[in-house]
Amino acid sequence: MGILTLKIEVCGNPDMGQDPSQPPFGVKRLTIIRASRIEIIRIMVEDFQLRHQLGGGNWKDATLFDGDKRIGRMSWNGRLWDENDKEVFYA
Repeated sequence: MGILTLKIEVCGNPDMGQDPSQPPFGVKRLTIIRASRIEIIRIMVEDFQLRHQLGGGNWKDATLFDGDKRIGRMSWNGRLWDENDKEVFYA
């Protein structure tokens, strides 16, 4: 694997009284995280979630790329899924 990129899109959580058509106050709708290993991305995602107090209802999409190639997505809980929605594990 080369450089991994995770493009995270967040939205307001209606269960928390937030507008789902807008990101939570003070949070950009799109955040990009890059690292050489998936473990590093997971740590950075957890920090991002804690810093902005984001829950599962705020997680709209998180697309994972290896270089320019889309290889899957990440759930709010850090689980990874390939393009066929099969859970995958990267070493």
